[in-house]
Amino acid sequence: MPVTNSVAFANNRGGSGKTFLVFQLACEAARARPSSKVLVIDFSLYSETSGLLMGGLARADPLAPTKGLVTTVEHTTADTRTEGLVRALVLAAGAGPHDSIFGKWFAPKPTSAVDLLKYAVQPSKYNPRIPSNLYLVASAGKNSWGENTNSNTSDGTAEVPMWARQHSTEWWPAAQQLKLAFERLSGDWTVFADTDHLAA
Repeated sequence: MPVTNSVAFANNRGGSGKTFLVFQLACEAARARPSSKVLVIDFSLYSETSGLLMGGLARADPLAPTKGLVTTVEHTTADTRTEGLVRALVLAAGAGPHDSIFGKWFAPKPTSAVDLLKYAVQPSKYNPRIPSNLYLVASAGKNSWGENTNSNTSDGTAEVPMWARQHSTEWWPAAQQLKLAFERLSGDWTVFADTDHLAA
């Protein structure tokens, strides 16, 4: 059964309330329909939705990471967070890690269908205030998206993150794979996606 509802929050302006709305509406949707499931995908480079859901934005001191982001980093990996999902979507679409003829020639072959739940955690296991029927594909700030345009995959190969690629043609096929992944979710699902002014 395909996703019953999907809601994306995007705006090219920061501070417009995207994260607040995702957090509040996703939690309320989960509380209002306890027999259904809610999936939140945090595409934001700031990862505040993940922080809110995984334990809150409180900090031990002003320069420390938030409690929720510490919990996210402790209980997820690069392969199970949003960047792992994006990488899987690109590979499932048959696109290589580089937008050149040689990148496509030496790129890994397309993978099987993407299972969104492989990347999802249940925030209620770490934050009892979150409904147990809410799931999160987390992001972890600099751990997920890096400060520069180079990152390393779990197999040690260097990769330019998709958000940093110039003139990439990989977005549309990856988006189509995400749509197919939504359609493969079984049961009654509502999906929320958060972005930010850099990723929108």
